[in-house]
Amino acid sequence: MASNLAGGGVCIGAHDACLLRVARLATDCSPLGGADSGIITAGIVTMTASADIEEGTVLEPKTGCGDIGFTVEQPSRTKRVNLTGDLLFHDDELMELLFGGSLIIGSGTSDFATDVIGWAEPDITDPAPDPVYIEVITRLSARGAGECSTGGVAVPYAQGHIFGKARLTLGDETFENDVRNLSFTGVSTSNPALFNGPWNDWPGLTNGSPYIPNSPRVKVKYSREEYDAIADLAGCGYLTLPAGS
Repeated sequence: MASNLAGGGVCIGAHDACLLRVARLATDCSPLGGADSGIITAGIVTMTASADIEEGTVLEPKTGCGDIGFTVEQPSRTKRVNLTGDLLFHDDELMELLFGGSLIIGSGTSDFATDVIGWAEPDITDPAPDPVYIEVITRLSARGAGECSTGGVAVPYAQGHIFGKARLTLGDETFENDVRNLSFTGVSTSNPALFNGPWNDWPGLTNGSPYIPNSPRVKVKYSREEYDAIADLAGCGYLTLPAGS
């Protein structure tokens, strides 16, 4: 059996939410890849993931005298994960990626001709938006080592929390004399077709498979170098992802 990190039982704690990766999925739920298919933003403020649990059945048959004959408790299972969150930047292309709908392009008479100047939410008669891949990346710290190496082995710098098939909608909006974050709600379910991820950078093995597991949520650790490579791409607007990821 593989040993714990560095073979010495390194204890890892998590803090902060620094990056959000979003990628478009194809109709078969695999990463679509190509132009305008992903975004990495440093503008995540909060995200909450809550398990939607199917309670296991409890059987307690009784005798004719009213005594419990035996008990059976079937395990509860997570059906999906409910997601809520807030983003700092009102990026129209990110909104289209997360919520569907259409972009508004500046006309020839606009001061922003040919630029993206807005977003329109999907109408009730529009086709349902395709699901997306979501990954929030948090920072890590090792007990007694922080971000330093321990036992000659580097400590993980960050952790990705992957929600492989999410459908989101724009949350409530309040217009007032205050910062107005971009809020969202939605659900995520398992996705068996993520392969090695939209960015082709999945670093793990599961039962010998080099692909992301089929699970409602997946957690994986990144080195400082792997994190920096992701953070270098953070910004506003679409990214071109590897085709056929």
